[in-house]
Amino acid sequence: MMDGLISAGLLNAALATLLAGVAIAVTAAWKNPYVARLAWLAVLLKLLTPPLLFVPVEVAWLQPSVPSTLTVAVESVAIEPNDSQPVANNVDISAATTEALTTSTTTQAIATPVAPATTPTAPLLAPAPYSFPFTPLQTLAAIWLTGSVLLGLLALTRIVRLHRWLARSLPCPTTLEQRTAALAAELGLHAPPRVCIVAGRVAPFAWSLGRRATIVLPAALVDSLDADALDAVIAHELTHLRRHDGWARWLELAATIAYWWCPTAWFARRRLHAAEEECCDADVLRKFPTLRRGYGQALLQTLDLLAGDAPLAPGATGWGSRRSLRRRFERIGTPSLVQPLPKWSRVFYGAAIIVTCLLAPAAATSEPATSEAAPEAAPETKETTEPIADNSEPCTITLKDGSVINGVLINNNGERRVVLGEQEVPGTPSQQAATLSPTTDPESLQLWDLKLEECIEIALTNLRSCNLSSKPNDLGRFEIIQAPWSRKQPRDFQSELEATVRDIAEAYWELHFAWEDLAAKRAAQRSALATWRRIMAKHRGADPQKNDAGVSQSRDAFFAIRSQVETAQTHLLRTEHRLRYVMRLAKDDGRAICPADRPDASKRSIDPSLSVVKALANREEIYVQKAKLQKAREHQAEAQKAVVKTDQPALGDQLKATIARHAVLLAARESAVLQDVELGIVHQIHDAARDIDSAYEAIQTSQRQKNLAVAEAVDANKHYDEDRASLGLVLQANQRRADATSLYQRALADYARATMQLEVRQGTLLEAHRLSIAE
Repeated sequence: MMDGLISAGLLNAALATLLAGVAIAVTAAWKNPYVARLAWLAVLLKLLTPPLLFVPVEVAWLQPSVPSTLTVAVESVAIEPNDSQPVANNVDISAATTEALTTSTTTQAIATPVAPATTPTAPLLAPAPYSFPFTPLQTLAAIWLTGSVLLGLLALTRIVRLHRWLARSLPCPTTLEQRTAALAAELGLHAPPRVCIVAGRVAPFAWSLGRRATIVLPAALVDSLDADALDAVIAHELTHLRRHDGWARWLELAATIAYWWCPTAWFARRRLHAAEEECCDADVLRKFPTLRRGYGQALLQTLDLLAGDAPLAPGATGWGSRRSLRRRFERIGTPSLVQPLPKWSRVFYGAAIIVTCLLAPAAATSEPATSEAAPEAAPETKETTEPIADNSEPCTITLKDGSVINGVLINNNGERRVVLGEQEVPGTPSQQAATLSPTTDPESLQLWDLKLEECIEIALTNLRSCNLSSKPNDLGRFEIIQAPWSRKQPRDFQSELEATVRDIAEAYWELHFAWEDLAAKRAAQRSALATWRRIMAKHRGADPQKNDAGVSQSRDAFFAIRSQVETAQTHLLRTEHRLRYVMRLAKDDGRAICPADRPDASKRSIDPSLSVVKALANREEIYVQKAKLQKAREHQAEAQKAVVKTDQPALGDQLKATIARHAVLLAARESAVLQDVELGIVHQIHDAARDIDSAYEAIQTSQRQKNLAVAEAVDANKHYDEDRASLGLVLQANQRRADATSLYQRALADYARATMQLEVRQGTLLEAHRLSIAE
């Protein structure tokens, strides 16, 4: 959405610039301020009008660019019934660009497999490249919006200051109000405006925001002008109100705020001001020809007053700037006045302006001509079976889902044709399975095999608060050095490293389970598809009503396992992104991380007493509590040394004895807290050891369950082929095999995590991964 708004804004700015060039040419040829006012109003209106009507334009740079495509060879594949051909060689097209093979009685086209381009693998220890969090269009939109907000706040501030200034205006004489009302009635205004006299060097202006319009006159100018000159000034401002020039001020304010960066908006604003002032001058002199001399005197007095003028508030229609007063003074001296446009011409020009503001050019919808001619449609194959040529060879075509179709490959004078051995009809399992492939396939990416130690090494290399040594020390460990700018306590730094390693290990083993679970689900999907096809082949030619139940049951089983495959893919991608996050890698670089390590399923003997000793020596809680206890005991010793033992202690001695008793209680409290912390750690160690034993028992149970499920599935399929088992029994056996395989992989991942959790509670997680913090 943001990109669309930016594009529309830039298009409006470009069209307004072109329209400004037309306005310059028109005003130069037709020197009429009324025409100039309409032209510059059109420019400002174009900046704020969204393009609603698009006109097709045949321009080369507006035409959509045609992306370059990879040219592949196309082979003609004819589907012909031929069941007698044996299988000799295997042509696998699943790894190529063919996603599905749709068969019919007409000639089809299959793209020749193209080897995928290899993606260069980044160095193992190279940190992830820093990417700017915003796109160029988002950065441009932020700058654009910031400038508009600042300019809008400036305009609002000036409007508020103007209202406060007008609230402190001087009282207006009654004669001046009556004269203003008379002039307003002569000009056709229904309600006379309010007149404010202000003290300051400012040009006269009209302000129309609010229930009643206001004419602001400086006190110095009112005192220095005679009656005719003052009437000319008031008539000029009343003409602004009658012509509704205040609406044009708000239009130009909106345009300049929205397009503060566009010079066209500011140029059109200045030209519009000059045209409006000349129009008002001509209207006043046409209505009051006797005020010509007073009008000139008012211009001279205003020019002298505005030696140090300040800019008007947004929305105010003023007497004019110093630059325009000289040109206006020369126009007033000429006897002929510019005539306004007739009513019919104003209506015509207004309609033309509205239509112009709504138009925008667009590229023509016709497709660009290509240098190569379109390939001719392949002729339809005759219903009769085409004889097999002598230079033919049997083949099998393996689809991406693992299914195999027998056929014959014919090479006739360079034209290769594949004649399939089985004719498919719409709605058969192969078509539906091929057209329902998951939208996101992790295996379509380049696999990045990483060990757990390599993942930890990459994460610590990318961690900015530390530096990892490239070679192990004498103990075979890689030393981690805290960065100079990371001002953390050693225990806090160690806790951060342990948390990073723990998160990587958890995500790593969960990703391993996700890959294995997806493989099990896909194997079950292939099995369900094969069962569906066997049902179709077994009951071919039978009564459709008798076959509906078996086909529906097998089809439902296939789509049920297919839904599980898609769920497993989603879980795999989410887990892979989480591992990338803790490793400080980009979310996507065209590769999919695949764990190279396998969980150790061997039984691990745990000595809880030894683990407790390690935990008490390494855990941070013990270190912190021991430091508090040591500090309390030192305070206790100092307090007891200060105690004076006498029969009649003084007040100071009593106070020292009280402090000593408090220090003893504080030391006892810290000792009790230390015992509680040690007791909690002991229970944590025993819980971790129990979790390891439970996870190992789960591995043994799930492995036996998996073996039984696999054997049951094999027997069920064999018995079904011999008509000794029902279809429901086969489908349930295949589903139980997939569930048992996933359960076994889950038990392996839980066992690896339980082992890692014991190392965390012992405080030896870094040592287990050959890491140590440098002194």
